[in-house]
Amino acid sequence: ENKNVQPDLIKNNVLDVKKLFWGDENDLEQIGKNCADVVVASDCICHQDKTVMEALVTSIKGLLKLDKDTTNKKKLPDSDEDDNKFHESVAYVAYEFRDDWWTIGEFHKAAENIGFFVESEELGDDDDHIVYKMRLRK
Repeated sequence: ENKNVQPDLIKNNVLDVKKLFWGDENDLEQIGKNCADVVVASDCICHQDKTVMEALVTSIKGLLKLDKDTTNKKKLPDSDEDDNKFHESVAYVAYEFRDDWWTIGEFHKAAENIGFFVESEELGDDDDHIVYKMRLRK
C-alpha cells in the first residue's frame, strides 16, 4: 500500500517494492539474496521476543551484499576497527526506546551471534532515539 503514495517512482523503475517477512527464505530468494549495499529499517523493534529479533537480523544479513575483494585496507574514521574486517555493505536500524530493554538486548545478541558489528548513535538531545549501524564481519 505504501508504494501507491509514489506511483511515478514505481512507473519509472526508481522504486521497487517487494514483501519480506523476516526470516522467510522464500521471500529473500524472490528479492535476491545479498543484493543491497544499504538496508534501512525503522520502527521494527518494539516488545518482540527473541525469535522475532533473530528473524529480523537474519533477513538484514540475507539482503546485504558480501565483498568478493578482500584487499581493501582502510581504517574506519574515529574507530580502532580495521575496515578490512567488514564487508562494505551496511544496515541502519532506527529505534525509539519504549521500555523494552529485553527486546533491544535480544536484538543485539542476535546481531552479534550472526556476525554483525553494531555501533549506535543517539539522535537529538534525548537518548530515546537511536540509530544502529550494522556491518558484517568477514
